[in-house]
Amino acid sequence: MYFREIRELATLCFGLGYISAAEFAVLLDEYESCNPDFPYDEYMPFNLDDMDESECLAEFRFEKQHIPLLAEALRIPAYFITSKEAEVAYPCRYNDMIPRFARPVPVLSMVTNKVINHLYETHGHRLTQWNHTILHPQALEQYAEAIHNKGAPLQNCFGFIDGTVSRTDFSPKRESACSL
Repeated sequence: MYFREIRELATLCFGLGYISAAEFAVLLDEYESCNPDFPYDEYMPFNLDDMDESECLAEFRFEKQHIPLLAEALRIPAYFITSKEAEVAYPCRYNDMIPRFARPVPVLSMVTNKVINHLYETHGHRLTQWNHTILHPQALEQYAEAIHNKGAPLQNCFGFIDGTVSRTDFSPKRESACSL
């Protein structure tokens, strides 16, 4: 049960005379939400099929047709079950996502954390281990050259993290210094 529902129930109980004014005040104070009360239930549930192609690209940075492929490649399950214990506060603007996903801020936070945990558990080794097969100095030089030839101003950029340019030294004697 969400804090808002408990406050509504407390208001009903007070209105019907089941609890005193003092008990009502304690309940309202105890179940005051840290999050603003956004009207998430007034929005339509999320449906990728309802999104315009340009909306999808602008909001998710992927074409609509590629999102199911990405979910499959990352082995993201169709559903996640969250619990209140899974919630972790993070200083971002989940309230901006309410109109898109029609869910309250705590649920968006829990789902985000659940997906991040899943991605790390499933693919964490890709983040913590350097793949020398495709990331050796000669290949990194080729990647950087291809990116530079497409118009990038840097000559030593071999990859992008969420649109952020990363630089490295490609000299063979400093292979261990190469990183994203």
